[in-house]
Amino acid sequence: MKNINYLFLAALLVLSAGCKKGEEPIAEDYFKITTLLPDSITTTEASLHAKYESGSKYQDAERGIYVSGIIDGIETVTKIVCGISPEFAAVLLKLSPNSEYSYYAYAMIDGKEEKGETITFYTYTDEGLSMNAVDLGIGVLWAESNIGAALPQSFGERFAWGETVTKEDFTASNYTYTEKPEVLPREADVASVRLGGLWRMPVEEDAQKLVNECNWEQTVIGGVTGYKVSGKKEGYTDNWIFLPLTSSSSTGTVWCASYNDGWGARCIHYSVPDGEYEGHIYLSNSHPSLGFRVRAVCDRDDALRE
Repeated sequence: MKNINYLFLAALLVLSAGCKKGEEPIAEDYFKITTLLPDSITTTEASLHAKYESGSKYQDAERGIYVSGIIDGIETVTKIVCGISPEFAAVLLKLSPNSEYSYYAYAMIDGKEEKGETITFYTYTDEGLSMNAVDLGIGVLWAESNIGAALPQSFGERFAWGETVTKEDFTASNYTYTEKPEVLPREADVASVRLGGLWRMPVEEDAQKLVNECNWEQTVIGGVTGYKVSGKKEGYTDNWIFLPLTSSSSTGTVWCASYNDGWGARCIHYSVPDGEYEGHIYLSNSHPSLGFRVRAVCDRDDALRE
């Protein structure tokens, strides 16, 4: 395969080393290589990040990133050497829109490449972020990531119910969608607006099937805690989506398109055990002005919701 290292720019970040008072000293033969989440993803560019920790024996070990995908029109696997800084990055250029890429960090230890976790991400289309659909055997297909997220473990953007643009603050005073339909119309459905085609927000029936007819397993992907939700039916048990928790708590919430008159908008609420509290997965009602994530679904046939 053709290497095209000239397409990359390695940006190196230098951090101070050492131990804090009271910490155990790092063993001289200790090392750890960690692949971090990408950022600055566009239709044709992305920034990849990684971290390397070590004792004195391997401080000068070569480290870098392997990336695979279509770059400058060529399917390639490229090794990017990133110097010896503790944290390092590589800026990818000339990527293809609406395409899948994977990468992992490495470090050369005693002549052997030690690898970090492999991370997959997707570039944007000209219209927005592309989404893969996952069939869990429960009717509709579920998006692999939240709206606004390039990775399954990324949180994505938050939206108030019926609003199609994200914002920093979510209050009753700045809430703009005043209608309370039983099901959001397509023009007020952020999944339909952002992704187009057959994509939409799940209605209550879709959400209930996800809760009741799938296996929910607490796990960690890319350093993010959440639930791996997989199909129960034969032929679908290897298919799964990941629902991350919010960054600041042990809970997560995604909107449904349905409204419970007098109670609020429907949503899927999930939490993991936290101290004395047990984890729960259920449908609930929330005030529509709140900012939650959105996980889109896709109909199997050509029947679009009016």
